Amino acid sequence: MGKIPELPMKFTGLQQLFLEICCSFSVICLSINFIVYAIVPELRNIPGKNLMSLTGVLIVTHISYLISFNATIDPNNVWCVASAIIRHYAFLTAFTWMSVLGMSLYIVDPVYCERAYCEFLIIVNGFLRTDR
Repeated sequence: MGKIPELPMKFTGLQQLFLEICCSFSVICLSINFIVYAIVPELRNIPGKNLMSLTGVLIVTHISYLISFNATIDPNNVWCVASAIIRHYAFLTAFTWMSVLGMSLYIVDPVYCERAYCEFLIIVNGFLRTDR
């Protein structure tokens, strides 16, 4: 078998600039979305809170990614490992929030949604076993 070529571990200057601009723009737009949902009381229903939670997790993910752009990829570097753990947990949480958003769209009963929001918070953050 042939040797697998190694991929470059660093972006070129233009790629890094493009990624930093896009991530920064994403953080700004997500922050505006979060602020609007926090200010307008009509939007703070259960689906709105679910969307705010997803938005908050995506903000944390993008900020962690922006901060770690220049971190060296070294398993002994504490910040590299910490940002990888933060991003991994945040992406898992974001995908679970997307699942919760789909469930809340499927469930139309608003009374059940009010009761279920705390359960959603516990399930998403991994503190409750879902294999009952």
